Amino acid sequence: MIQLLARSLPLLLLFSLVIFLNAEMWQLAHDFLPAYYGIVVGMMLLLASVFLAVRIPLEVRSLAGFSSWQEVVDRCGTSSAPLASHPEFLAVAGESGAPTAGVGETVALTEPLDRSARANLALLLFVSALVRMLLVSLVVGVFFVVLGLFTVRADTILQWTTQTELVPIASWHLFGGEMVLTWELLASAGVIATVSALQFAVASLNDVNYREQFFNDVAAEVRTVLAVRAVYSRHLVPSAA
Repeated sequence: MIQLLARSLPLLLLFSLVIFLNAEMWQLAHDFLPAYYGIVVGMMLLLASVFLAVRIPLEVRSLAGFSSWQEVVDRCGTSSAPLASHPEFLAVAGESGAPTAGVGETVALTEPLDRSARANLALLLFVSALVRMLLVSLVVGVFFVVLGLFTVRADTILQWTTQTELVPIASWHLFGGEMVLTWELLASAGVIATVSALQFAVASLNDVNYREQFFNDVAAEVRTVLAVRAVYSRHLVPSAA
């Protein structure tokens, strides 16, 4: 989790900081009705979830293909399952004699995944990506709330939102200064956190650098499971084939 935050937050915060310390952002937050605000945030989170739901089944199909049995053997060797790493198991896996694929192609080593198996893998990848997205969004939101408490004073909020009187949710004194928690601060931080979640969801599956850092680790584990399944299906349960 710490590695996830350490790798994802710098770029997201650098992009969002300019938007957060901007009068237009605070004016927009001030004009938001709570109901409209909830609708906007919900729409962006729903859009991110829909993108993941549409994209991940394609990932499942690509993960299930192997170019050769040697690739399956190599992948089984990385499994933590006792049987999958056993020498006799790997020897059996290498005795297939199945043809290898050309560049960029795959060969059918076992029966295709049934609908239930595809759904389970898709759900696993979807939940994993969704949890990461929400975690990043939460941390970004909390960061900007704390940043706003220390950097944006009451006079600045009045100037940015063109109000004549400020009605804070809470206020207190710390280190000789007054800290003010306002609706505008929470709304601004929430919008930025939601946009960051959408950006992270899209980039983690499309951008090469993000994908390598935030998706490929889970994909590698799934691919290992599929490699072990391929050997079990072909050699250890021939009667069920």
